Amino acid sequence: MPNRVIREGLLDSDRIGRVSMEAEVLFYRLMLLADDYGCYDGRLPVVCRRAFVNRREIADQECALWLEELVREGLVVLYEVNGKPYIHIPNFKQRTRAQKSKYPQPQITADQRDRSADDGHVSVICLTDVGHARTEAEAEAEAEAEAEAEAEAEAEAETETEEKRCASAEAEPCPHEEIIRLYHEILPLSRRIRVWTSKRRAHLRARWREAPERQNLDWWRQFFENVRASDFLMGRVHSKDRPPFCTSLDWLVKEENFIKVLEGAYANRKQPADQVRYAISTH
Repeated sequence: MPNRVIREGLLDSDRIGRVSMEAEVLFYRLMLLADDYGCYDGRLPVVCRRAFVNRREIADQECALWLEELVREGLVVLYEVNGKPYIHIPNFKQRTRAQKSKYPQPQITADQRDRSADDGHVSVICLTDVGHARTEAEAEAEAEAEAEAEAEAEAEAETETEEKRCASAEAEPCPHEEIIRLYHEILPLSRRIRVWTSKRRAHLRARWREAPERQNLDWWRQFFENVRASDFLMGRVHSKDRPPFCTSLDWLVKEENFIKVLEGAYANRKQPADQVRYAISTH
C-alpha cells in the first residue's frame, strides 16, 4: 500500500467540518486504500472490512451511513461501471506511480460532482451507457482490476470466517446476562443497563474472548470490585470545573477504557497500579 500525503488544508475544510468524526476517519482510511488515481472498490462489505480491519465491531450499516455523509459533502463519489460499484475521491492530488488505475475510471463532470454534494443523499453515477468506447487494453486492465479486487475480497472473507470459527471453537460463549448481573450487583450506584445493543454486545464479547482468564465470571467479579475501589470511576472525585464522573458497563468494555482500567490508570493515588488485584492480560 503506497504512502499518502494528508495536507494541512483539510484542517480548515468546511466539508470535513460538516461530517461526523467517524465519517472523517473513514475518509482518511479511504485515502490510504485508494489507488494512485483516487479509485477503490465500492462494495460496502469490502470497504468496511478493509477500512476498519482492526475494528471488527463496526457493522456495514454504520459504515454505509458514514459513507453517505462523505458523498453528501462531495468528498467522495460513488459510481458504477457495468453494474459494479466503485469509489472515487475527487481532486486526489497524490503522487502518481502507476501508469494506469487498477479500477475503471469515472467519467464525472464538474456539474455531476456539484450535484453529488447537493442532493442530500448518496448519488450513484452509472457509467454503463456513457458512450465511451473502451479500447481492448482498457477492457483487459478493467477485467484484471476486478479479478484482483474479487480475489482480495474472497481471501479476506475466508480469513474472517476462519478467525470466527477458531474463536468460536476456543472461547466459551460470552455470558452477557450474567456479567450484567454482576455489574449491577457490585456497582449499584453506576448507571444501570436498560438496553444492551448489538454494539455493546460486540464490545463485551471481544473483551471476553481476548484472553482465556477473562472467560470466567470470577475474573469479572474481581474486575468490577477494582472499579468499585476507584474513587474517580465511582464519582468520588469532585472538581469545580466539571461534575463527578459516572462509569457504565458500556464505557468499561470499550477497548481503550478497558485497557486503562486493567493498567491501573484510575487506581487511587495511594494504591499503586501494580497492586490492582487481577492479572493484566498480555494477549
